[in-house]
Amino acid sequence: MVQRGRRVFSGTVDPAVDDPTADPIAVLRRKLTPMENRVLDLHMEGKRNIEIARIIDKSPKTVHSHLRSLYEKLNVDSLPALLKLLGQ
Repeated sequence: MVQRGRRVFSGTVDPAVDDPTADPIAVLRRKLTPMENRVLDLHMEGKRNIEIARIIDKSPKTVHSHLRSLYEKLNVDSLPALLKLLGQ
C-alpha cells in the first residue's frame, strides 16, 4: 500500500523467513493451504490425480487446480523441479 508517497506495510511477516535455523521446507510449506499440503504429500508419494481425488473426496479437476496453485506458489513447473526444491 502506498500512502502519500511512502510505502506502508499492512501485513504480517513470517518470522521464520529471517531465521537462518528455520527448516527451509517448513518455510516453503507455510506458503500452502492445508489442502495444498495434503495434495502435495500424496503427489510426492507418486499418486496420480485420480487417486488423490478419491482419497481427498474431490474431483480430479479440483486436484489439478490445487497442484497448479501449489506449483505456482513454489515457483516450479514440474514434479522433478518440485522434488529438487524439497530436497527429495
